[in-house]
Amino acid sequence: MDATLWVVYLGIFPTAIAFTTWAYVLQRSTAGQTSATTYVVPAIAILMSWMILGEVPTPMMFIGGALSLLGVLVTRMRRRARR
Repeated sequence: MDATLWVVYLGIFPTAIAFTTWAYVLQRSTAGQTSATTYVVPAIAILMSWMILGEVPTPMMFIGGALSLLGVLVTRMRRRARR
């Protein structure tokens, strides 16, 4: 029963806070600008875990982060129009 209450709590409160803040930001900015900031979240999480929890990032974490950023770069590149 205790686990069920925690699942309900996690399903309602963090989700409600996330969607409320997302709606607040979308009222003051465009969806494109707002969604672009979500790419920063993994980097911030790694830095916070490093500073707060003392979890030292492994080389594989840096490789994964670089691959993610490379993927973003590839998707954001514009193709040149052919004449």
